[in-house]
Amino acid sequence: MDKDKIVSIDFLKINYSRNKFCKCYDSYPKRKPSFEIDYKNRIVECNYCHIIVDPFEALYLIAKYAEDINEEIRKAKEYKKELMNYRPFLRGIKSLEVNIRNGKMLPLCPRCEKAFDINNITEFVNKDYYRE
Repeated sequence: MDKDKIVSIDFLKINYSRNKFCKCYDSYPKRKPSFEIDYKNRIVECNYCHIIVDPFEALYLIAKYAEDINEEIRKAKEYKKELMNYRPFLRGIKSLEVNIRNGKMLPLCPRCEKAFDINNITEFVNKDYYRE
């Protein structure tokens, strides 16, 4: 009597073991995403192998690619900032400043090796003129 009330659904099967058709992006980021969108048929096609790709996967790959580009741009800006702040000719001055700021260190004269107060420096000379 209960057997008559059970409905069997046999018209749809799910296959979880099938591989993806398009394997162009399995080795991402070696290949940048490239797709063609067919607006009328609402499909996305891979420009490398010309196989239809799941739209969500295509969108995900494009977003991931954009994130990677933004990360590279961020790193490039950070590197540019480092380069802009790099002043090798100021190393000695920066070291001098750090040591004097703590208030316990005085610079030494490179010729006589006696300590002197940095505030006593009153004159400067042109480096090229001094060498001659």
